[in-house]
Amino acid sequence: MYGVSLMGVTGERATLAGEAVEMGRRCKAASDMPILLGVGISTPEQAVAAARAADGVIVGSALVRRVLTGEGPEEAGRFVAELRAALDAAAQD
Repeated sequence: MYGVSLMGVTGERATLAGEAVEMGRRCKAASDMPILLGVGISTPEQAVAAARAADGVIVGSALVRRVLTGEGPEEAGRFVAELRAALDAAAQD
């Protein structure tokens, strides 16, 4: 289940929306399906915070921006690796 972490236009945000954690909790209470939070998750730190309330996160705009601004697949891969490393480290805690 895709839980939209905020109401509004998709895109990168400086901070994780306060309602994101609440949306994750509400979705998990309403369903046995895995819950993924998305919309406005832009950094590894935000991904970790969102993942604490969900089973996973969706990071779209921050990844697409790297490709569209010419940073290329290597930078996109590095960014995804940063997200994965942060999520893995948080899961160890």
